[in-house]
Parts: sequence; C-alpha cells; structure tokens
Amino acid sequence: MHFDLFDNMPDVNNACGRDGGGCGPIVDNVAGFTNGQLFSVLDENTTDPGIYQNRILNDLLPGSGVMAADVNALFNSY
Repeated sequence: MHFDLFDNMPDVNNACGRDGGGCGPIVDNVAGFTNGQLFSVLDENTTDPGIYQNRILNDLLPGSGVMAADVNALFNSY
C-alpha cells in the first residue's frame, strides 16, 4: 500500500483478505505523496491502517490534488 500512495503505476495484481474474505483488484488512483510525507504521519499512536488512512486524509490531502475518494478506494482495496 505504501508504494501505491506515491507511485503513478497502476496495479495489475489483486489484494486478498487475510481472513479469507476473498481477493479483488487494487484500485490505485493515488500518486504524488512522498516517503517523507507518508512517514511524517506515522508515530507510536498509529496502531492500525484506519488511523494511518485518517492521518493521510486530514494532514496530507489538503492542497495535494489527491481526492479523498481515491485514498479511500485504495485503502478499501487492501
């Protein structure tokens, strides 16, 4: 997922649920974040992907040109 937040290459693989929930295509319409930006929202209180997602939406999204719906679709793909 980390690479999908900054690369501009579409995914051709599927993501599969660890709990046996099935597999599906990765919806990757997100690009442009940097490693520095992504690591800046990680700290000891980032204990699950939902917290990470919310921090990206709240802290990095404004002014980035990335749409919230695209970030949500990417996270939901995993």
